[in-house]
Amino acid sequence: MNRCILTICCALVLGGALLPAGQVRADDRVVTITETDPDGGKHQVGPGTENTIVDINSVLAFTIDRDALKTAVGRVDGIASQKLAEQISTVTKLQAAVAEGFKLLPTAGDALVAYSLDRSDASRRRMAIAVAPLGRVLRQFADAFPADTGARARINDTIIRTAAGGTMLDKYRAILEQTAREVEQMNRDLDDLARREGLYIQFGGWVATGEGTIPVHLTGFDNHPNAEPYEVTRFDFSIDDDERQELENYSTAAADLRQKEAGLLSQVGDTVKKSLDVTPTWESCLKRLETALDGLATAAEATKVRDEVADMRTAIASLAAYAKAEHDADSGVAMLTSFGQQFGELGSQAAGLLKVLEEFRDGLPAAAAADRAKIQTALNDCAGEFKDLLADESTGLGRLAALLDASRSINHEALVFGSEVLKHDLGSVPGSTRLALKNTGVRADGDALSFRLAVGKAGGSSAELESFDLHMFKVAPFIVTSPVLVYAQPRHTNVYQAAPGVSMVVSRGSRKSAFRNRFGRIGFGINISALDFDNDDNIELGFAGVATVAADMVQVGVGQNFAQNRSYWFVGVRLPLPEGGI
Repeated sequence: MNRCILTICCALVLGGALLPAGQVRADDRVVTITETDPDGGKHQVGPGTENTIVDINSVLAFTIDRDALKTAVGRVDGIASQKLAEQISTVTKLQAAVAEGFKLLPTAGDALVAYSLDRSDASRRRMAIAVAPLGRVLRQFADAFPADTGARARINDTIIRTAAGGTMLDKYRAILEQTAREVEQMNRDLDDLARREGLYIQFGGWVATGEGTIPVHLTGFDNHPNAEPYEVTRFDFSIDDDERQELENYSTAAADLRQKEAGLLSQVGDTVKKSLDVTPTWESCLKRLETALDGLATAAEATKVRDEVADMRTAIASLAAYAKAEHDADSGVAMLTSFGQQFGELGSQAAGLLKVLEEFRDGLPAAAAADRAKIQTALNDCAGEFKDLLADESTGLGRLAALLDASRSINHEALVFGSEVLKHDLGSVPGSTRLALKNTGVRADGDALSFRLAVGKAGGSSAELESFDLHMFKVAPFIVTSPVLVYAQPRHTNVYQAAPGVSMVVSRGSRKSAFRNRFGRIGFGINISALDFDNDDNIELGFAGVATVAADMVQVGVGQNFAQNRSYWFVGVRLPLPEGGI
């Protein structure tokens, strides 16, 4: 009994190489997020999932994995001391080994029982196969606790106490249980060491809306106040002031078109063309962007940006060709549908290029090029110009972006923890927190959320451990009411008539695709239009069923003009009309 019984035990059960289970995967996440949507459904979102979008009225629950947190801290250079990093590595491996050991016990127990009842060669082989992995786990304990440590002595005492009675499985379980207690004590010692070294953990969140980027309150992690509670209307049966103005513009345009009586859709095509005077500005920006990338011609990131630039040029060329082409007035449905697709594609390319630009700028390595500062300046300028084009409502693209609530981005360089964000000891970090999105204030489809987990050292530097962004959209089924310019064709005629209308459709969003939420969303509902089939300037209400695509930008339906007792079908569009009408 004076010899190292633990080592003998390990050898008897075919101890060998360390199990991979004793090591932590590099992609282990510290923070996991569970979303509870307005209907009570639960979804995993954010890091490690395909879901980067949350419903705009959801509640987010954050879970902090303290073990993964310690592992992440141990990997950061220049923060934790070598002693602390080594202790974190040891504790992490032992925790994984203990967990693996308890997982292996049932299989090993079944094999040992079978062998005790049947001493055949087959039973012996089965036992050896089942017990060998458990032996390798125990071998890790022997390597982790040198013979002259108190932990090794206590584990040996455990083996001695169980040697006289009990099964081999009881001995394995006793070793695992004692080792688990030793690891718990090592964890407490680790927390004390981190505290003495002045390490602290911070976790913060921000929301980017049309009013700017502001911090949000995460209970237990900061002292920020909640914003005034605001719940985004889910079942919207009214139109706001901007949409009311849009409807008036459609009414004016429809009356103007009815007075001209001829070439209705050709005139609409001319109106569309007037909204597309942004091509020279885009091209100038693209050229400056390519010049800025010359210093990084071989970088994979630069190649990705160049590919996005090429796609953007293709979209611009396609839209320019559309604007120059002559359109047959009798092919109105094809013309309007084509325009919706072309304009939507340009808008999605613009948003995609902007995202790639910002990701490239934020991730530009320090040693990427000697003139890194110059490149960053050029990228910042170009990204800013793209933002301005999307926000400028004097252009067709800008008004379309506003109409579709183009997704906002977060300027990560501007995000800093304020004094309101608490500094937690490594061992006292809260295991969870929550954020009700209604407490983030007034927000709209496409507004962004950003979260950051960091480790710092008192009087020293800090480092980011994890960061992730989410975007808010109406995802759960909702009703949206929107103005629309309708081109109605009474049955058995070849005449289109323009009219203003309002559509109320049921739709839902995507958790995976901001593009679909902005440009690809479909809906089904009803349309009410102010028709005038007999041209006497008296409104005739038409009621129709409607299907919408491209986030309600293109609408198609079949209805009935009850005043005239005539059925009709129509195509409707939501287009940014130029100033001055048609």
